[in-house]
Amino acid sequence: MEALEDLLRAMRLSGAVFLDAEFTAPWCIIAKIGAGDCQPFMPVPGHLIAYHYVLEGQLSLRIDGEPPCDAVAGELLVLPRNDAHLLGNDLDLRSRPAHDLIEPATDDGLARIRYGGGGTRCRILCGFLGTEDRTDPLIASLPAVLKLPLDAGRMGSWIETSMRYAARELASGAPGAASSQARLSELLFAEAVRKYVGSLPPGSKGWLAGLRDPRWGARSQ
Repeated sequence: MEALEDLLRAMRLSGAVFLDAEFTAPWCIIAKIGAGDCQPFMPVPGHLIAYHYVLEGQLSLRIDGEPPCDAVAGELLVLPRNDAHLLGNDLDLRSRPAHDLIEPATDDGLARIRYGGGGTRCRILCGFLGTEDRTDPLIASLPAVLKLPLDAGRMGSWIETSMRYAARELASGAPGAASSQARLSELLFAEAVRKYVGSLPPGSKGWLAGLRDPRWGARSQ
């Protein structure tokens, strides 16, 4: 999928992990990354990509007009077009706006949410990626939600540790911290896109399916 790799490299993404959230059942929120989430880390980009990494428990996510998507610990949910979405253990509950629940960042650089009814716990880390290209054809062609299963053991632990370390370094003003956060977020996004394109059934039509054709790479030389 050489053509896909070329597109991913050309996107020039920046990003950050900004929120550590803990919910207890029953809970339901409505969320969308906004300018205020970006401003502590970088200028507001032309286009935002949102993601949630589930550390513990399980949740459901739903965008209007789309079927719900369930995720468990060790799975990453990516929203390529940063659509407003419901998150919760029960999406039929009355939702609370996520931004009304956010507590200011502490020394580790992460803002926090602690919310719910006291039942089964779900923990997530939330982040974003930004690009100045508002009309990127790859982003426009992706589904509303991508799910990337990651190893909930050793790899999952490495991802959580790396996210928290990058956020802490950014909060302390350490040189290169912003670049480290961006690279980690970019790595996760690229892997989610590769998995989705690779999972398209044989014989699939369309622009994304065509990226798997080695002749695309040959024509781009």
